[in-house]
Amino acid sequence: MVCFVNVQSVDRIIYAIFIRLLCGRFPGNRSSTSDPHKRRFLMTRLAIRLSILLLTLPGIAAAMATWSSHVESTSTYSVQNNVVARFTPDQAITVTRIELQSAFGSSRAEYSLGQYAQCAKPISFQLTDGTTSYTLTLPGPSVLPVPYGSAASANFSSFADSGRLDLRFRGGNTLTVLVLQGDAPQGSSASACFATATSVTVQYHVDADFRSRVEASGSN
Repeated sequence: MVCFVNVQSVDRIIYAIFIRLLCGRFPGNRSSTSDPHKRRFLMTRLAIRLSILLLTLPGIAAAMATWSSHVESTSTYSVQNNVVARFTPDQAITVTRIELQSAFGSSRAEYSLGQYAQCAKPISFQLTDGTTSYTLTLPGPSVLPVPYGSAASANFSSFADSGRLDLRFRGGNTLTVLVLQGDAPQGSSASACFATATSVTVQYHVDADFRSRVEASGSN
């Protein structure tokens, strides 16, 4: 979950806490604690909590990560040779989102009409470990069709977002990103569907609880 907060409000809260700890009172409050032992106790407690937070943050950051791959041209791949990248996590992970960004989205060249056009079957990308899979389709640019003569000034970019996911994979299993081809070439009238300069970003986090459940079930 991502939280959006008012920085100024947070600053005021932090300021109030430190005034409370240092002076024994909140700003604007005339009542104060003059007992130095109590202030020392409060400062010690704050120091302990800050230390725990600082020690925990690296672990939290390490648990959240992205795995990125790049495909210069989908035409380089085929049905038999379609592996873009491999990733073998040591621990169980949960994939929470997959995003695609392409400089030239799913398109095909229509030779007879002299233009780039939409694909009936666009290019797709699949994340899989052989058991669990998710496929995300890369749409064609919204400007299509575009005559060859206007291609230099056209924006052919496109993107796709899976939205929130909950795909769980066991530790030690190899995950692969695959290119799934679109339209086949149509002789001398049209090219195969293609996309160029495409980035595939997989967001995931380490799932210690899931790993524990899998190990526990395997030992029974």
